[in-house]
Amino acid sequence: MYRLICRPAIVVPFLSVLPLALIAVLGLQHQVHFSRMTRDVAAIARIHPLSGFLSSLGILLWWTSATLWLFSASVYRSLHLHKLFRFAIATGSLSTYFALDDLFQLHESIAPNYLGIPEKWVFTILAMGTILYLVLCRQQLLKKNGTWMLLSVALLGASLMMDALLETQLTQLGQWSYLLEDGCKWLGIVCWCCFCLITCRCGMMALIRK
Repeated sequence: MYRLICRPAIVVPFLSVLPLALIAVLGLQHQVHFSRMTRDVAAIARIHPLSGFLSSLGILLWWTSATLWLFSASVYRSLHLHKLFRFAIATGSLSTYFALDDLFQLHESIAPNYLGIPEKWVFTILAMGTILYLVLCRQQLLKKNGTWMLLSVALLGASLMMDALLETQLTQLGQWSYLLEDGCKWLGIVCWCCFCLITCRCGMMALIRK
């Protein structure tokens, strides 16, 4: 099965056609015009193209982190380094979720409005999953470049706390509240991406030296 998945001649056409098939199915099922899912968001909403500038940059870094880890996972799997493979898959999957969550507003809109899952449940499941990941992978996380990871967790946690618990207090700051909350999130994503980049690079260099 793994060898089948790793064949580009099979995977690339499948992954290329899959989004188009989803657009057709979702569009017909929910009566959404295809252009709503194919065109640029700024063009559809007729807003400034720089709208969501910082959020878009954050999504790019989430995807960069996910790509680094999933590529590393494929290398570790080929070399039968199962412990490193599981760590890379877990970290890549976590990065992928955060990228999808920021891109499609999973916990804010998709889960409560279309899947019937309350936002608080999503936060609870995400918190439990993240804590479980940190506990199970603590040796690998703290072995090298742990400072970047700890900074990321602290900054992302601060942003989440502001959003969930301090929203009323922050409104008194006016537009500065957005810069504070989203700024912490952005810096947390940057630190996470640095952790992923440095750790994956060190992992690949270690394999080259062998």
